[in-house]
Amino acid sequence: MLDEKTKEIVKSTIPFLQDKGTEITSIFYQNMFQAHPELLNIFNQNNQREGTQSKALANMVLAAAMNIDDLSVIKPYVIQVGYKHRALQVKPEHYPIVGHYLIQAIGIVLGDASTDEIIEAWTAAYGEIAQVFIDAEKEMYKEEAWHDFKPFTVISVEKPVDGFVKIGLQSDFGIGKVIPGEYITVRIKKDGETYFSNRHYSIYAADETKNQVHIAIRKENKGIISNYLTQEVKPGDEICLSAPAGDFCLAENSQANVLISSGIGMTPILPMAKASQEQGKKTIWIQNYRHLADKIFEKEVAPLRDKVEIITNETSTEGRINAEKLKNWLDFSEPMAFYLCGRPEFTIGVKNALIEAGASEADIYYEVFDAPKMATIFD
Repeated sequence: MLDEKTKEIVKSTIPFLQDKGTEITSIFYQNMFQAHPELLNIFNQNNQREGTQSKALANMVLAAAMNIDDLSVIKPYVIQVGYKHRALQVKPEHYPIVGHYLIQAIGIVLGDASTDEIIEAWTAAYGEIAQVFIDAEKEMYKEEAWHDFKPFTVISVEKPVDGFVKIGLQSDFGIGKVIPGEYITVRIKKDGETYFSNRHYSIYAADETKNQVHIAIRKENKGIISNYLTQEVKPGDEICLSAPAGDFCLAENSQANVLISSGIGMTPILPMAKASQEQGKKTIWIQNYRHLADKIFEKEVAPLRDKVEIITNETSTEGRINAEKLKNWLDFSEPMAFYLCGRPEFTIGVKNALIEAGASEADIYYEVFDAPKMATIFD
């Protein structure tokens, strides 16, 4: 337990963290990877290059500092990040390494303002915060359907539109129950590369009886894994996956579910829409496209059309989804839960539009692609 003096010192650094958080975490990653390059096998290098991983960690540190009196408040963030850690096989022994270089970076950025008191307070606080994560992830590891990364065989490759691919994968072992909204993590090491590359991909369909999962991928210009999956992979190839994970799933107590997706963000929404209507709940799916020709799940969506209310919005001709459109499409006097998925600017924009239209933030659940969700929590 942290004493009150330690908590007060940590809280006194909140303005500093708000101002210099990403500078701290950028230095942290640079120094940690220089000293421990083996950790490059765990972290998403795209997110490192784009700076979104630094922002995500800075937000996590800031959220912990703001709630140091009661760390249970950050439980939703711990669960969200914990699943990512479990998917990437982050273990308790990694936390002391992270702590060393994070505290070091805080001292570097503080410069002359750094004191033994601040460093000691943050060292103690980090120990408490790390233990919260370690305890949560311990339970997640107990629940994983299989340990570590295991090989799956590619059984199908379909390219519905340019720049996208749908891949079916099958294992020779039981994959357990897949919850709609979960993702798997792909790990590859291309010829000539020193380190593994990892990427999370949402599962759009699964058949537990046949040990099969299906994922969809959009090609990214600098994405090592997405380029491999969209351009090189073929049936019969082996790809290593870690067990399904994630906290983006249907709320059990919802009376009606409104799902809002954009582009490849349909991937987790598709099985969630199917599950919602199978549960007998009113289900509305708002599908946003840049161009209607970009429909990659037309075949999979077709059976839902007479069971789910589907609304489409084409950004190129109709503009972005805003509060006015949402009020026209939805009756906000009815109790509803909202599930959003797409790129950060889309997802956060729709989240804010929903709140403006009358939704409660507590009823909004979202996942973002192309960036860690933690990078968006203060947006």
